[in-house]
Amino acid sequence: MIGLLLSVLFLQGVPVQQPGTVTGVLRLADGKPAAGVRIAAVPQTAALEETAAGPTLSSITETDAQGRYRLDNVPPGRYFIAAGRLDLMTYYPGTPNMVAGQTVLVTAGSTVTSIDFVLNASSAGRADPGAQAGTILLRLPLDVRVEGGGRLPLLTEGKTVTIQFAPLTGTTPPTSLPINSTHVDILAPIADYRVTVENLPAGYNVKSIKADSTELPDRILTLTRTGLTSGTGTVWATSAAYTLMMTTRATGTTTPIPTLSIVLDRAAAPRSTGVRVAGSLPPNTIRTLYLGNWASTVFSGGTFEFRNVLPGRYVIATRDNMPGSLATTIVVGTGDLNNVSVSNTAVLPRNAGMLLASASADSRSPGVVPLASLRGRILDSETGMPVRAGSVWIVGDTWTKLELGEEGRFEFPRLLPGNYELEVQGVGYPTLRRAIVVEEKDLDLDLKLS
Repeated sequence: MIGLLLSVLFLQGVPVQQPGTVTGVLRLADGKPAAGVRIAAVPQTAALEETAAGPTLSSITETDAQGRYRLDNVPPGRYFIAAGRLDLMTYYPGTPNMVAGQTVLVTAGSTVTSIDFVLNASSAGRADPGAQAGTILLRLPLDVRVEGGGRLPLLTEGKTVTIQFAPLTGTTPPTSLPINSTHVDILAPIADYRVTVENLPAGYNVKSIKADSTELPDRILTLTRTGLTSGTGTVWATSAAYTLMMTTRATGTTTPIPTLSIVLDRAAAPRSTGVRVAGSLPPNTIRTLYLGNWASTVFSGGTFEFRNVLPGRYVIATRDNMPGSLATTIVVGTGDLNNVSVSNTAVLPRNAGMLLASASADSRSPGVVPLASLRGRILDSETGMPVRAGSVWIVGDTWTKLELGEEGRFEFPRLLPGNYELEVQGVGYPTLRRAIVVEEKDLDLDLKLS
């Protein structure tokens, strides 16, 4: 019955709307063909709100190696021809602004040719407002500083000082970044975030958290109400945001990315029962040092400090030994001790943790105590000639080795006082082991292999 009805309508001359075709060439700004780029026909609507959830694509294709494209089966109507990313398209005749785009009329059965235009650089690649979870939607700049230009604390009590972004909805875990980070990546699904600073040292407080000059209410960063323009396109999370984005483009403006600014302040230091010990780490090194059971505070610029240190002799050292150990010994008096430097040591002695407690300074002057070196020669017990082939190991809580030199010599510099073991493995000789006690003076040894 349906087939008969269609035949009758055809015989009576009722027109059947045939789709049309649009062809053209897409090029890059340098005139080269834009190959493999998505091209679509976007129906023209009466109002921006009708495209608030994202434009409807009536026909989709890709350009070939020469930048040519052909959109088939396009229903009759008025269209914007769009190329590139779904979230930042280039519209014929070459504008990222849909409102400034030129419409193309497609009539029944027609072929519209020569719709040639240049792809805007920001439209290159592909993105989708419905991005999968974990996709980077926005790179938000960070600016963290201490009021008055003070030093920014990076480590305290062995913990990293971090900025935490905790989503207020969903099950995505919080994002934690070192406090000296320059940006935070906002991932899909986009949400509102509570911003906090974790593990600040005693005396430091968060004075303000602002998006540009506006204080965040309850320190909540809201990203779901605006369209934010990034270097790779505009990201939006809601229909209202998409509409706002289109409206700002229509007026020739953009919604810039705010800089998230965090300002710390520091209260006056409480009355001290001891002195301050401060110094610097090797260049490009951020690691926690220990003095007794106290962990240092480490600041930007590679400086560190301990507070409330009583007079005595101390070892300052790292405990992680990755990569290598840092150490020094100091004598603390009744005044602050500044400009203390630590450097690499070959190995930590046995029970190194026991060395971190204070000892009597006797009559020593305050300051850094040089570390001792262990050096020596490995000789044949019968001939007295140097053993030139083999290795010497020094073992404590950690260990390292040296290959014997031409004269059978070895040297382990900058060793903390303590107990070690030497193990000599000469080629053709039995292994020799010897307990060694390093004090504050250099130690020279001649060891004989038989």
